[in-house]
Formats: sequence, structure tokens, C-alpha cells
Amino acid sequence: MSRKRPLALLHKKDPERYHFLLWFKFVILNILFGAFMVIAFFQGWVDIVFAKKPNVGWAMAFLTFDSQTSYIFLMAGVFLAGWLISLHRVYVTSREINYLKLQYPPEFSRVSEYLAHIKGANEGSRAFLFERLSEKLFSRIDIVRYVSVVLPLLGLLGTVLGFAIVSSGIEPNAVSDANAAAKMVTALGKGLGVALYTTIVGGVLGGLWLGGIYQVLRVGSGDFLNLLGERGEREVNMKKDGVDSDVPNPV
Repeated sequence: MSRKRPLALLHKKDPERYHFLLWFKFVILNILFGAFMVIAFFQGWVDIVFAKKPNVGWAMAFLTFDSQTSYIFLMAGVFLAGWLISLHRVYVTSREINYLKLQYPPEFSRVSEYLAHIKGANEGSRAFLFERLSEKLFSRIDIVRYVSVVLPLLGLLGTVLGFAIVSSGIEPNAVSDANAAAKMVTALGKGLGVALYTTIVGGVLGGLWLGGIYQVLRVGSGDFLNLLGERGEREVNMKKDGVDSDVPNPV
């Protein structure tokens, strides 16, 4: 039984390169932001942002339901959900790029599905199928872009909430009373903390971190589509020339 020789794919563009490039960009970006978060933690900035007291554990800080702490935890949860989705999309896109190296990609893969659909199709139909696939792939990563936009908006909403806390804590008649004045200053501090730190967290986690990951995914998806389109057109041309890609090339 003769063993089929792998199809010579992408002489100018090696899928292996794009597979590792996608993971490399994703890992490097997360290492940079992860290092920043570690520095922020040891510098005590994270405790300040979460309004965590030194003698209170993180579990207890979460259960205190302080306005600033609860809101920052909410934003952190939204970020984590977006990050996990982006990790899954990087894995799936990288896997599909790997399938481009195979002469016979798995039947469940996007590569196999696209190559099967364009067999016998004219140029217009192939262009339509390619456009549909592009829209489908980019729609899969739009959720990451959505979360990266929502987080800064949550930060701005937190700013409005903080100023509302500030305005509600101002009592002109309490200035003459030392105890009432102390409570008013405490309320002002909480309100300003919510206003300031939610904006910072939304900008860093959403606009910078997830926004950067989205750009990595967008470029990676574009690279995959370009490689897939080139392979599809090459196999179509081989069929036209009477060369079957399923048959080993003569030595």
C-alpha cells in the first residue's frame, strides 16, 4: 500500500511560522502586562486600587462589599472572562494554521470545510465563500474587542459613580462639627477613589491589555485567511492543470 506524500504547501509562506508567531505575540504581551501586575502588587498599588486594608485578607475584602472594592472586582471579572475567551480563540486559530501544513486536514476543521466547498466552484463563488468565512472568523473575535471597549466604559461609569458619592457626602452644615466633618472627608475619599481608580483599571485592563490581545488575534486571523486562500487557489489551479493534489508528485 503506497503512502501518500505530503503536499508541498506554501513555499513562500510557512504556516509553522505564523503558528508560532501568533503564540509568541500572545505570550509576550501577557508576560509584559503580567510583570506590570506583579510589580503593582508588591508595590502595594493593587491594595490601594481595591481599597484593601493591610490586615484584611482578599476573601474578606471581597465580602466587605465596599463600593470601590466591589466595583473593581466586577471589572476584574469582566476582564478575566474576556481574557479566557481570547486564549481560546488564539488556541483555535493556531490549531487551524497547523492544519494548513497537512495534506489531509481533519474533516471538522475550517481548512477542510473551505477546501471541500470550493472544489468545482467558479471564481465568483470562491470569492463569496472566502468572504463568508472571513466574516465568520472575525465575528468570533469581536467579543474580545467588545470586552476591551466595555471595560473603559465601566471605568467611566465608575467615575460618575465616584463623583455621585462625593456629591452625596458634602454637607455644608457639617463643617463646624468635627465628627461630622471627619465622616464627610471619609466619604469624599471613597468617592474620589472610585472615580480615579476605576478609570485607571478600565484603561489598563481593557484599552491596553485586551485591546492589544484583540490586535494580535486580528492579525493572526488575517494571516490564516491569507494562507488558506492561497492554498485553495493553488489546489484549484492544480485541478485545472490536470494535477490531482491527492496523488503524489512524480520524483
